[in-house]
Amino acid sequence: MRAIQEATSVENIFAVIDHFTGKYGFSVDTGKQSLLESIRDIGSSYKPVDLTSVDLEQARKAATNFVAILSLMPHELFAALGLKKMKISNGLGLATAEVDAGASMNPITGTMYYDIHALLDTNGSSFPHELGHELDEKSGSYHSILSDPEFERLNPKGFRYGVDNDTTIGKVITEEYGGTDVAEDKATIYERMLAGLDAESLDTVDEPPLTQKVYLLAARLDAKMRRKGILSKEQSFVRYLTKLGHYSNFITNDFSE
Repeated sequence: MRAIQEATSVENIFAVIDHFTGKYGFSVDTGKQSLLESIRDIGSSYKPVDLTSVDLEQARKAATNFVAILSLMPHELFAALGLKKMKISNGLGLATAEVDAGASMNPITGTMYYDIHALLDTNGSSFPHELGHELDEKSGSYHSILSDPEFERLNPKGFRYGVDNDTTIGKVITEEYGGTDVAEDKATIYERMLAGLDAESLDTVDEPPLTQKVYLLAARLDAKMRRKGILSKEQSFVRYLTKLGHYSNFITNDFSE
C-alpha cells in the first residue's frame, strides 16, 4: 500500500491503517483516551502505546502485511463479531486469562485490545488468528476456552493436546501450534479460513478429521451470521468451502445450489 510505504512516522502508519479499517466498520486507536473510555477499559489491562519507541521499518512491514490480510476478509465477518474499535495496547497482562493472549475483546463496547508486540512480532499475521479466537467464543458451544466437547470428539482415539503432534499435521491439526490445546487448534483453523482459504491451502486439509473440524467451524459461522441476519438462506460458508474459490468473495458470490 503506497501510503504506508510513504509514511514518515509510526503515527502516520497507524493513521493509514485506521483509514483502511474504516471500510470494514471499525477504527484503530493508539492514542490517549477520554475519562469515559478509561472507565470502559477497566479490567482490560489496556496500556497506551508510545509510538516513538516503535521501530518505523518494523511497523511499516507489519502494517503492509496487516492490510494485505485484512483485504482478503469479507466485511460481514466484522459485523458478526461486533467489532467497532481495535485499541493497540502495550501488552495485555490478562491476569484472569486461562491462556496467554495476543488480543482480547469487550463484547459490550465492541472493542478489541490488540497487543502491539503480537502485531509487530508476527508482521500482522497474528490478526486472523486472534479474530479466530473471538469468533470462536461468539459462535461456539463449549464450557470454557479450553473445553469444546463437540469439536474434541472429532479427534482420533489416542490424540492428545500438548505433546508432539507433528505426524498429525494436515490430518488432525493445521500446524504444530494447533496441537497446543483445543483453543489454538480452532484458532489456527480459523486463521487459514479468515486469511483466504483457497485451493492451495485446502490441499493441507484434504482428509478427516481435519476436514470435519473445518466444516464444523464453518457451520458455526453460518449459524452465527444467520442469527444476526448477515447471511441469506442462499449463502453458506460451508457450501463455499466446496467451491475452492477465494474467501474474500464469499459474501458477494451467489452460493445458491
